[in-house]
Amino acid sequence: MIHAQPSKPYRVFLADDSSLVREKMRRLLSALPRITICGETADAPGAVAAIHASHADAVILDIDLHEGSGLDVLTALKEKANAPVVIILTIHAFAGMGRYYLEAGADHYFEKGADFDALLNLLEKLSLEADTDE
Repeated sequence: MIHAQPSKPYRVFLADDSSLVREKMRRLLSALPRITICGETADAPGAVAAIHASHADAVILDIDLHEGSGLDVLTALKEKANAPVVIILTIHAFAGMGRYYLEAGADHYFEKGADFDALLNLLEKLSLEADTDE
């Protein structure tokens, strides 16, 4: 697969309470030439400000964060007109969970146990679309 160089990188922010998951995401995303990680956090407090300050195009957001919830972060992000794409990535696979978060404002929902490839494909697609929008 040949990747054209983007005019600017697609900026992704990682918000997950697990340092192991953040490390795995850094490793996986490093293989995508159009993607750059612009920041990360394990904590809910301050996450929204950090995400906005990073000028993220997309956020990979876990439901569980230290000292708060991914739902709180999602809600606060989507209150702004210039909200990044929010991709929920969670270990929770309860029936209806995806629909709940999509209805709450998430743009995409993936499960950690099964959907890493789909997540990477989505990010590559989003980065290509962002490149053609310029």
